[in-house]
Amino acid sequence: MRRKKLLMLNASNSDVPLILAAREEGFYVITTTTMSDYIGHKYSDEYIYHDYMDFDGLVELCKEHIITAVSCGVSDGASFPASYLTDYFGWKGHDSYETIGKLHNKDEFKALAKRLKLRSPVSEGFDNIEGALAYTEKLTYPTIVKPVDLGGGQGISVVNNPQEYAKAVKVAISRSKIKRIVVEPYIVGTQHSFSSFLIDKKVVHYCTWDDLNYSDRFMVSKGSYPASYKNAEYIDKTICEEIEKIAEELNLVDGLLHLQFIVSNGAPYIIEVMRRAPGNWDTCLSSVASGVEWNKWIIRAEAGMDCHGFPMGRIQSGYWGYYCLLGSRNGEMKDIMLSEDIKKNIIRFDRWVDNGFKITDFKHQKLALFQFWFSSKEEMNQKMGIIDDLIQVEYK
Repeated sequence: MRRKKLLMLNASNSDVPLILAAREEGFYVITTTTMSDYIGHKYSDEYIYHDYMDFDGLVELCKEHIITAVSCGVSDGASFPASYLTDYFGWKGHDSYETIGKLHNKDEFKALAKRLKLRSPVSEGFDNIEGALAYTEKLTYPTIVKPVDLGGGQGISVVNNPQEYAKAVKVAISRSKIKRIVVEPYIVGTQHSFSSFLIDKKVVHYCTWDDLNYSDRFMVSKGSYPASYKNAEYIDKTICEEIEKIAEELNLVDGLLHLQFIVSNGAPYIIEVMRRAPGNWDTCLSSVASGVEWNKWIIRAEAGMDCHGFPMGRIQSGYWGYYCLLGSRNGEMKDIMLSEDIKKNIIRFDRWVDNGFKITDFKHQKLALFQFWFSSKEEMNQKMGIIDDLIQVEYK
């Protein structure tokens, strides 16, 4: 029997688990992006060079190759063409194009949060430098400035005075593809992730973890499971209620809803919401920690399949962590140095570049991914707290 075809709208290293899950679910997977050197193409059935932001071209590609399902992978940008194709062909599995804009464009989500009285920092959106600078007198510091349409910490700045703010506004608008930014108070606290699975607009399962960053970088590159905030029962219940409020308001389809939030003074504040998988193979550790095959259920939902067979009642347990290795500076990588203290904790190690690789953008180029198991919460906290010292890039 001929396999149904699924279009994967990216093929980065973070997309590999979803590509493999789609193939395991029986789909013929076609990856498409202009980045022909992405490693994900090696794991798909076929790669077709195409710009996934060319929506009309994607329609013709789907018609020509008889594609009947689409996945946005881990990309915020790919969420839009995935919804466009779903609207155009009448597929199931993705929210409408209008709805995805309300979630993935930060200014639109903040407007929604304000209307629904969600627990989220109060923001202001701007589409020009002049308007943003006129807002200077109303600011409190520290303030965070973000492009509305970029992930991975791109274009984000935390500022402490009007001069820093003016510079940050120009950077954020220049980086934004649609030239829009949001400005909001910087909430001081701990940052966490919350992956939930929705069926009939209700949260039927979730996993939590701590988001840990390299110093002075806003791209999340390491994490530990489960999240370590106090009053977890109250906070998790509150987040689930907020998610279900969003789902009801926007009539969300079944599937993953992922968000990031900050806990400050014992209360959660939602900062990002997305209907795509988080990067860094987070869903793989969620699967290990909970016994739910997250990647397969994400693909089933995106393909419009019935998800009512989802295994209910599972909860995450144990202590786990991941570390996405980045360089400390630009230069030629000689090797990866591992401390003896962390070797016994490694349950998986995926290396994406060879020795001799020339690092040209050390703040963003991902070199390898480590996944860990820990025997106790104390061991997890101790080793994840010094993981930058336990695993390092050695330079020539």
